[in-house]
This record gives sequence, structure tokens and C-alpha cells, in this order.
Amino acid sequence: AVVALYGGTKKRIIPGPECMKKTNNFAVIVCAHNEETSLPYLLHSIEKQNYPKDKYHVYLMADHCTDGTAAIGQNLDFVTVYEREDGPTNGKGDVLKWGLEKIFSEDTNHEIDAIAVFDADNVAKEDFLWEMNLKLNDGNQIVQGNRLGGQPYSPIVTKWYTIYWAAYTTCFSSVREKLGLSVFLTGTGFAVDALILRQEGWHTETITEDVEFSIQNIEKGRRVAFCYDAVCYDEQPYQVGVMFNQLARWTTGGYQVL
Repeated sequence: AVVALYGGTKKRIIPGPECMKKTNNFAVIVCAHNEETSLPYLLHSIEKQNYPKDKYHVYLMADHCTDGTAAIGQNLDFVTVYEREDGPTNGKGDVLKWGLEKIFSEDTNHEIDAIAVFDADNVAKEDFLWEMNLKLNDGNQIVQGNRLGGQPYSPIVTKWYTIYWAAYTTCFSSVREKLGLSVFLTGTGFAVDALILRQEGWHTETITEDVEFSIQNIEKGRRVAFCYDAVCYDEQPYQVGVMFNQLARWTTGGYQVL
């Protein structure tokens, strides 16, 4: 409460014009498990980014899929599909570790500057990559975007989630960014300097890999920044049972991280 009130009195810092000098090469990772219904909306939003088309490429991690998820990506020129059929299915951390190793093994000339990560049920605002580029150029190595609830006028559970993410942005992430404090990655819509992942890889063990990765890097003296203008919309549960299952995973993962 103290941080929220004090941070609310500060002005948001906008990256200066010097941050526009470099246009980073993004590898956009999409982790998907049987997401043929929602995936096209995300890929369409990435294709329509107002970022130079030669400066980003999508890597679709089709994890143990039994539907047409992989085929959707294979029909698009700006998407490379990696199909993962073996290995554990404990969560996104295992998929990211596997996928990053494949990407970097092919990026022998170190052309990739940053990694952006999305869930398959997201939709990115058209300037998402551009805003992330500015934030990375401003000296930040790990940046969480502004994750907001999608379909906010759906059933009551979805409305709750919409309010939750708006409050999280306003009262936690945004004010901590104004004060120069770290935020947490929230699982999707974030970017990481490729040098970190190329040298250290992705090594998480809990079911809340986003919080665990955040803590790992905070302990190493790195700040997890927040980009208010890099907006992505995230599909939310609409059933009470699904909501409680998700909350149980979040709290269990938090306990594991502790």
C-alpha cells in the first residue's frame, strides 16, 4: 500500500529519443499446447506489428499437440515451427528451455538481440514490439509488458480477471516501475535480452516459471522492468472451476519458489 500510494505521486518516465537509434532483432516465442482455435488471432496480431518485418521472427513451440496447432504455423512464412513430442509436460519452463536451446543452436552468428514470449491465447497491440525495443534500448535487460484481460465483457469470472489485471498494472507494476523497483514477470508478454538467455539458458523447476525466473535474476542484481505501453490482451478463464484451478497453481507455484 505504501509503495502504491507513494509511486502514484510520481510521473511515468518515457524513454528518450536516443532509445530509437537501435532496432533489435526479436525472436518471438509462442508456447502452445492444442491451441488451434486461439493461435491465429495471436499470429495475426504479430504479423500486423508496426515493427520492421525483417527484425522479428516467430518460433512456435508446439508442445505435445494432437490438433492442428503446428499446421497453422507451418503455413506462414514468418513462423518457424518446432514440434516437441518427448520430455516432461510440467509446464512452460520445460518448453522454454528446450526451445531456446534449439533457437540459439541455429543462431550461430548471434543475430538475435532479444527474446519475446507470448502464450498462444494472447493478442498483441500493434506497437508491442516497438515499445519493447525502446525499453530494452533504455538499459533494461528484462521487461514485462502490460498484460490486460481480453474479452472483458464476457461472463462474471472474466470480468473479475479484467479488474484484477487492471489493478495489478495500476497498483503494483506501474508504481514500482516509477520508483525504480523490480516487478515480476507474469508468464506472457515479456522480453529478455538474448545475451542473458544465450549465456545462462532458462532453468526453472516450479510451475510458476515466470516468478522463479524473476527471482533468479533479481538475486543476480538485475531489475525486472515494466513497460506500460507494450500492451497485450490475454484470454481469461470464464468458469469458476477453471478459475480455482488456476489460482491453486499460482499459490502452489509461489510456495515452491519460496
